[in-house]
Amino acid sequence: MLINTQWIATADESLGALYECERSVLGSLRINERSRVVNRWGRISNPRLRGGFDRLGITDSLEGALSDSMESRMRFADEVRDWLELLMECHGIATIKLFAPARFLGFLRRCVDSDSGITLLRGEFSGMRPHQLAVHPSVVLATGPFRLEQSLTS
Repeated sequence: MLINTQWIATADESLGALYECERSVLGSLRINERSRVVNRWGRISNPRLRGGFDRLGITDSLEGALSDSMESRMRFADEVRDWLELLMECHGIATIKLFAPARFLGFLRRCVDSDSGITLLRGEFSGMRPHQLAVHPSVVLATGPFRLEQSLTS
């Protein structure tokens, strides 16, 4: 059977996942998670969860929390890029379409080169399961129709 394989990834501030997308001649899309990376630089913190603004000292602690949040996002964006580039190199993947929410997309744009083979797309899909991704209009559009130039596999 002729199968068209493409790769997508999802990422937000805490998690990245790589998915293999296979589209059959009949057009059905099957998606399987192949790898994931977790933000080891820390969770994005909310000052209210640690006692409220009145206990933190609004000026210093709020600025510190925002600075830590920005640093965590920048580091994780770099880690996502490195992780995807390594997977591309090790598994011979030419292109990956990476979906990220707007709040994280800017951090990825800062570190992903335009010639890296990683295409950045806006979409908040990190909590979705593969079967949900397979029917989401943005994913269906990004993976495109079946292409006949793919080689026949045994």
